[in-house]
Formats: sequence, C-alpha cells, structure tokens
Amino acid sequence: MTDPELSGLRLRKIGFVFQSYNLIPVLSAYENVQFILQIQGVPDSQHAERIRPLMRGLGLQGLEHRRPAQMSGGQAQRVAVARSVVGSPSVILADEPTANLDSETARSLMDLMRKLNEERGATFLFSSHDPMVIEQALRVIRLKDGRIVGNEVRSEGSGKGDAA
Repeated sequence: MTDPELSGLRLRKIGFVFQSYNLIPVLSAYENVQFILQIQGVPDSQHAERIRPLMRGLGLQGLEHRRPAQMSGGQAQRVAVARSVVGSPSVILADEPTANLDSETARSLMDLMRKLNEERGATFLFSSHDPMVIEQALRVIRLKDGRIVGNEVRSEGSGKGDAA
C-alpha cells in the first residue's frame, strides 16, 4: 500500500487508545472526540448525534467542555476511548489502557470496552501487564523477548470473561 492508502486505513479502520491518552491539550473533551470525525470528513451535522450518546455512555456527560488538564486520569482515559471508537473502526489497539487508573476505574473501563465489543462489534487488541485485563481476554498471546511463548484461546463459557 502507498503511504496515503496506509494513512486512510489507519484513519478509518483502526482506533488507538494510548497509555498516556494523547489528548490534544487545547481542545475540550468533546473537541478531542470530534477531531477524528473532522479528519474523516464526516459532515458537521452528524457530529453531535455520534458524540453525545457515546460520551453519555462513557459517563462523560457534563465534562464535554473540560480540557484534559481539568480531568482526572479516568476521565481522560474514557475520552481517549471515545475518540478511538467514534469513527467506528474495526480494530482498536489499546496500549496499557489501565496502567494509569485505580482498580475500580480500570474495571469500569474494561466493562465499557466489553460493551463496545458486543454492541459495535469492535475488536480490541490490548498490550498489557495488568492481570485483570489478561483474565478478561478471549485470547491471550504471551511474548517474551519479542517472541511468542504462549497462545491461549478461551471459550466464552470459561469464566475468564468475554472481552475481546
């Protein structure tokens, strides 16, 4: 693929949740989520109908006008998740999504990602050392020194959770 084709693939098919959130500091929570729709070329008239229910579902109502520095770590991480899924990607890559969160917020975020997987059909790929994230995965690929040392596929009835 050419560079423009690869950029288009990343823009439309892959969402990213960064460990450090990577929110744009001068934009509000709403504007950070909206940014993806703008660069995808989604008409402005469709932004609110896509963003508001998503932010409400993530417990971010009332925080739309806050900038990243005015949010807690959990709030910023949920904005990052909203930004990653608002463009309806097929795959979301999440780098240590719970690393900067307390255990209750981390569990809530994982529940949210499971819900997005079920409702939107989005596949989440996690890079994580967090046992709670790993225990909920349907498939766990373990790496050591850059090599695959384990590949476990779990059934939904395994009691291990049903996150993608």
